[in-house]
Amino acid sequence: MGTDLGWIVVVPVKALDRGKTRLSTRTAGHRRELALALALDTVRAAVSCPVVEAVVVVGDDDVREAVAALGARWLPDPGDGLNPAITAAVAGLDPSSPVAALVGDLPALRPDELAAALGLAAAVGRGLVSDAAGI
Repeated sequence: MGTDLGWIVVVPVKALDRGKTRLSTRTAGHRRELALALALDTVRAAVSCPVVEAVVVVGDDDVREAVAALGARWLPDPGDGLNPAITAAVAGLDPSSPVAALVGDLPALRPDELAAALGLAAAVGRGLVSDAAGI
């Protein structure tokens, strides 16, 4: 599926109030701030990636201004989880554009690493990258 078109990256962002609940020893405000910071790190890396044409963030209104300030497009979260969020974003895209979905909490993601991964992804019709544990 090689392409001359730039990638469109979809980043679903869970409602900040529901994010990072495994950090239960932290206050809701701290978890909310952390969830937003992680999402913005991910979006910043995607927006800065040389092979990415556009970034579409699907999330609550709480992230709208912050992601727009980074140059990403925002769509409201339809609810019901990750897959419906990605599906909603993809539904409005040009079907000839290559699309990648990233989880919204990749604070260590770097634009060059994303470009390398997308370069590999261009060789397959549909792919999935597992986590470090291979799950």
